[in-house]
Amino acid sequence: DNSNVTAGGAITAEAEMLAGIFALGIGAAGSVSASSSGAGVAVGAAGSVGVNTIRNNTQARVRNGSTLTTGADSGAGVNVTAYDGSWINSTAGAAALSIAKSQKTAVAASLGVSLTVNDIGNTTRAAAEDSDILSDGTVTVSADSDAKIESLAFGMAVGVAISGNASAISVGATGALSFNEIGNVVEATIRDTNPATNPTAVSAGGAVSVTASDDSSIDAVAIAASASISGSTSASSVSVSIGLGLAHNTIDKDVSASIVNVASVLTGGGDVVVSASDAAAIE
Repeated sequence: DNSNVTAGGAITAEAEMLAGIFALGIGAAGSVSASSSGAGVAVGAAGSVGVNTIRNNTQARVRNGSTLTTGADSGAGVNVTAYDGSWINSTAGAAALSIAKSQKTAVAASLGVSLTVNDIGNTTRAAAEDSDILSDGTVTVSADSDAKIESLAFGMAVGVAISGNASAISVGATGALSFNEIGNVVEATIRDTNPATNPTAVSAGGAVSVTASDDSSIDAVAIAASASISGSTSASSVSVSIGLGLAHNTIDKDVSASIVNVASVLTGGGDVVVSASDAAAIE
């Protein structure tokens, strides 16, 4: 910020973010009921919830009238780079078991629910603003995001009801829900915000490269398993099983690379590359 830097070697302004969250939550419940003369009722319920959020602002900036210069005949370059490698690894699981046995009415109910919610929303920015860059080698301005979410939600429920002389009712229900979102801003720029009164210049002995890339990924699995067993020798027997697995995933990002309002960009025969790439994936 408003700095003059001259070096015989390379000049590097670098920002890196490697924030991470590892979360594990498991809920388990069991219930057993037995009666020889009365009703037998067994209820088991288990749940697990994980909510994880990462918010970061990672910026490498040269700005406000700064000048970066590498020595003549040094071949040294100027690098302004920002990188975000944030990650979340989350597992939420629930297991419930209920067993009821009676000579009269037997009722067994089991419920298992797991929920994991994961959210990454970061800004990654590499910028040379209102500043001169005089490099004897290359000029590189790059911003890269490699945010990752790995999520597993599972639920299991088992109900068993056995009656010798009356009704047997068994219910098993389970749900596994996973909600995951990545919303990032990735920007690389060389910019002059006031070209009329303070024009800036970029000069390089090699190539000038301004690149932004996003390689964010979400890998989510939701598994729900439910079983119910009922049996009666002389009356009604009812079994109900319900299982729901849902994974909802969203990647929403803004990736940009630019050279804006710079009065002069000169290279010693090298290329000028301005590139933005998006390789985000949901699995």
